[in-house]
Amino acid sequence: EALEQFNEHGFLSVSLRSIAISCNMTVGNLNYHFKQREDLLRSLYFEMVADVDQRLEADIPKDLDRKALEHIIQNTMQRTYTYRFFWTDLYRLLQIDSDIAAHFQKVHLTRLQGNLDLQKLLEQKGLVHSISSQKQDWTAHRMLDYSNSWLYLLQMEPQLDKKPDAIEKIIRQKARNLADFLPWKEH
Repeated sequence: EALEQFNEHGFLSVSLRSIAISCNMTVGNLNYHFKQREDLLRSLYFEMVADVDQRLEADIPKDLDRKALEHIIQNTMQRTYTYRFFWTDLYRLLQIDSDIAAHFQKVHLTRLQGNLDLQKLLEQKGLVHSISSQKQDWTAHRMLDYSNSWLYLLQMEPQLDKKPDAIEKIIRQKARNLADFLPWKEH
């Protein structure tokens, strides 16, 4: 319920009281588990990280190709959409909680290295063109920037239909866009 409210209204607009009321519990009962709203934020953040990490480990096939990569990206984007409040309020939330900020910095560097490793793997498989390390670094950063900001861009387009099937279509399109950052060889 907290996740739904944060996604709908943003973290800063939701109180523990409103969450307790929507869960049909007393504020005192919710406070037993979460002393303050930031404790709930921390819990949801680490739940999100564990969920995305678990899905990434499970999704990487041995026969990785462009279609499989787009599928992995789609799954990751679906997970980030589930926790969209975090990504749309990212800057402010990193200022609120130093533990999350420190962890996010590590995750950011790990994701950057993962993008570089992905490019090397795809190059070894002969699926992408060989490019300079400077260009690989640039590509890895742009992929990371795009993956961190696509939800924010989605929020900036209020005319978009936010129904699940429309979101799925947008995620498929954004996954293809993200995969397009790589210098694919035409087969």
